[in-house]
Amino acid sequence: MLDLSTLNREQLEAVLTTQGPVLVLAGAGSGKTRVITFRLAYLIREGVRAKNILAVTFTNKAAFEMRERAKALAGKGVRGATISTFHALGSRILRTFPEKVGLQKGFTITDGGEQIGSLRRILRNLRIDDRRFDAGAIMAVISQAKNAGMDAARFRAAGGDLGAHHVPGFDADKDWDEEYRVAAIEAYDKYEAMLKAQNLVDFDDLLLLTLRLLQDDAEVRGALQHKWHYLMIDEYQDTNGAQLELMRVLAGAKQNLCAVGDDDQSIYGWRGADITNILSFETHFEGAKVIKLETNYRSTGNILEVANAIIEKNTDRYGKRLRPHAGQGDPVKLVAMEDEDAEAEEVARAVLGLIATNTKLSDIAVLYRSNVQSRPIELAFRTAQIRYRVVGGMDLFDKKEIKDALAYLKYLNNPEDEQALRRILNYPPRGIGDTTIKKIDDWARQRHMPFGDALKHVGDVPGIPDKAEDAVLAFLELITQHRKFLKRQKASTVAKKLITEVGLEAAVFASTDNASGAARKVDNVREIVRQIERYEQRVKKTAKRRAHEEELDRALDVDDEASDDDDGDELELEELIDPEAHASLEGFLSDLLLSGWEDGETSKEDRDEMLVLSTIHASKGLEWPHVFLVGVEEELLPHRRTLAGEGDVAEERRLAYVAVTRAREQLTVSYAKSRTRYGKIVPTTRSRFLEELPEEALERREGDMRPERTEEEKKAIELDWRAKIRAQLGIE
Repeated sequence: MLDLSTLNREQLEAVLTTQGPVLVLAGAGSGKTRVITFRLAYLIREGVRAKNILAVTFTNKAAFEMRERAKALAGKGVRGATISTFHALGSRILRTFPEKVGLQKGFTITDGGEQIGSLRRILRNLRIDDRRFDAGAIMAVISQAKNAGMDAARFRAAGGDLGAHHVPGFDADKDWDEEYRVAAIEAYDKYEAMLKAQNLVDFDDLLLLTLRLLQDDAEVRGALQHKWHYLMIDEYQDTNGAQLELMRVLAGAKQNLCAVGDDDQSIYGWRGADITNILSFETHFEGAKVIKLETNYRSTGNILEVANAIIEKNTDRYGKRLRPHAGQGDPVKLVAMEDEDAEAEEVARAVLGLIATNTKLSDIAVLYRSNVQSRPIELAFRTAQIRYRVVGGMDLFDKKEIKDALAYLKYLNNPEDEQALRRILNYPPRGIGDTTIKKIDDWARQRHMPFGDALKHVGDVPGIPDKAEDAVLAFLELITQHRKFLKRQKASTVAKKLITEVGLEAAVFASTDNASGAARKVDNVREIVRQIERYEQRVKKTAKRRAHEEELDRALDVDDEASDDDDGDELELEELIDPEAHASLEGFLSDLLLSGWEDGETSKEDRDEMLVLSTIHASKGLEWPHVFLVGVEEELLPHRRTLAGEGDVAEERRLAYVAVTRAREQLTVSYAKSRTRYGKIVPTTRSRFLEELPEEALERREGDMRPERTEEEKKAIELDWRAKIRAQLGIE
């Protein structure tokens, strides 16, 4: 039941303001998701049809949570609403109308590693020195151009000028000379042409091509504006230029758009987020109403005092101040340690102290600015036998064995995918060496022929040994045969068969002398098949549920197609509602790349017994009763790249604010007086952010993070505590 009395005054105003543009400035812990889901449910209760509502966010997890919470409030009435991530929405629209943007059905989404490899080949073909012109920097420029809504033609017309858009790690004033501009312009042209030739899109294209489609095609634009009357955007502070324009187009003349976000939590500028989108909302959407949510339901007063003190020093922001719903709570501990090892060991001791007072490990998190900071902490935790899991570390997609297995599946799905083809052509080794590949490459380039087509004519290429020719033809026949299998067998069955026949597991196992490491890598390859099986089961279950719901609708004589303003001219948009009509390899690859791995290994019980180690970026949206924020020093937070002029100190301040507001009950902030860098111990300076904290909210300590206890508590745990410390950390 939708009980609006459970909302505070500002939340209620945000829910009831349904007409026209509205910006909800939701401070940390102020009930952002609650407002979005209540608003969605309220619209449905007031007679808005679910199919006319679009809600977008940034992560699959957030979209799932939004749908489940809205379902709990509105029941089956929420069925038909489109709740999606931005990129998944773009993928659905493009897969509905691929030919309108020059794509073929079955296009593949390419990842970052493949993009860089392709760009390096493009630079070499253009005779551009990829050592003089860093491929990674040019790729970042291309990505930022796409995020700003600029395709290759517009980028060329602008002379390679990104305007105010910043490229992380790249100093435009210092590095962006005329030669670099020309190189980037030429590379973007060829990169765009390469993607089109291979029926590929990158993640930025999912937004840019969708935006171009809506801007250029009045029929599609009108159909989508007719379909979605009410738009809601979560985490609006993280949108880029293309996402802003996409939402402006979809909002159309109705302008019923509700953006929910917090400028103080804009921490993704390095990947294209443009904070000016939220700061200029009233300029972009004339007559917009701004509602501030400042009551915090998460953290204690002292934690919020620290958070407010950090963020208020940023000048370019909406003025707001978090107010605690709870009491003041414990003071925030500010601890100075001698070095990173002492800091890590003290965190371990403090965690053991919390465990001794029956605190669950899952209620504790250790946050840091950079992944490298986790190493001494992980060592201390292993020594202390503290179970933990790392969030925000190396992506599973970055592991070679995973990329190899996925490349086979990508090429199986998309015969034009040259990136995937080049990766697997001679892996596992099948006698097609680099010399053979270069000869085929040169022969194809002379004839302006795609590399994949040239392989089919390998017998016409001069100087190719018979064994290499036979290997190429055998490889092509193997792939062709498995493409035929896909037409009549499940994708998981074909994937397993292909991985077995090419000997991928054997090659992975032979790649290392470490037996346990090899076994983990083989299991990663097998996980691909398990992921496909889970995907197939999920699609089957979804199809069965929808069929049952349709049957109920018919029995109840529910007309889901009639609408007062339907004009009968709406384009067929079923794929936008049900993008996976059946489980396919194409559907799996799209689902995987957009949503990530489905966690089928770690149970809730396991997670309840594990502490979290996380980068601050990866912690956004999460919260814990007990948080340790470590390494709060100059050159770490704020990061050295920022101090060198390659970033935004204001964003680093927002990052510190995000870290602090993850804590509910207790927050411990620590810094080391010295740290090992490049094998040398160097003195450090504590972060400038620590100089701004209010003394009345702090408890300063030197080398001790453990909470104060009563005499009874001390007596109860002293023997066990001392024994653990001696045995596990070697403390005298």
